[in-house]
Amino acid sequence: MSSQKRSLAWRSRQAALADMKARLRTSWRWAEPGFERALDYLLTPEAREQGEKIWQTRHKAVWKIQLPPELGGLCAVLKSSDKMRPLFYSWNHSKIAREAANYRALASLGIPMARLLAAGDTRRNFILQDSFLVTEFAAGCQDGRVFIRGGELAGETGLRRAFIEENLSYLAKLHMVHCFHKGFTPYNLLWKPGSEGRPIDLRWIDVSSCCFLPLTEGMFTKYLVRDIANFFWYLKLDETEKLAALRHYLSSNTRTPLSDRELLHLVDAAIAERDEREQA
Repeated sequence: MSSQKRSLAWRSRQAALADMKARLRTSWRWAEPGFERALDYLLTPEAREQGEKIWQTRHKAVWKIQLPPELGGLCAVLKSSDKMRPLFYSWNHSKIAREAANYRALASLGIPMARLLAAGDTRRNFILQDSFLVTEFAAGCQDGRVFIRGGELAGETGLRRAFIEENLSYLAKLHMVHCFHKGFTPYNLLWKPGSEGRPIDLRWIDVSSCCFLPLTEGMFTKYLVRDIANFFWYLKLDETEKLAALRHYLSSNTRTPLSDRELLHLVDAAIAERDEREQA
């Protein structure tokens, strides 16, 4: 893929920020056409009380909320964050804004993203107060933790292989435009049994950490290795499985000059470093 195409992918992210009218100094919000009334409801305390909180940290929370029939009736996922480095984000787009733009940029590459419905920031005197992002709940999907060694479907070799290879094919598309995922783990990769002759259907979520890097192919190598090693570290693949998976990845990423054995050596070294850090 040419540097021009890499530039187009980066510009699609910038275009998404502009299209959503994501601002740095004032509050903003964007919704898919026809979703505005549903968004008004989702941002009320009542909606959160009636929804199911499925994840929470100190500054972030995620709810699964069923919309009433008069508002479309779909099941939405609302992610909110607050008080995250407020001074830093006075001069930078919020992490939620960048994630919403990433959803659209990655979808433009043909990556199967969860459907983005809305996003926005609240600011007071330039200072970021809170942010939100809404996607459609991926019905019938679960994350890839079941394929981790010891997981309930780790022994389903055909399905596990399809999960690994399909996701690596999409990761290769990302790497072809020099986008570093940074959070490429089975937990952020949703799947369900395939349809229309496909062994598996995928949905990617949580792409807040994805960033486009204007680097040469050689300089980008360490970032693609980090993504792959992170994925393999969770799956605990044996040598044969890793080599087969890397060959599948390289069949899609035709830009990297690495051979399968060279890439395997670099990935194994990165996994070993991760193991040392975890044991320290």
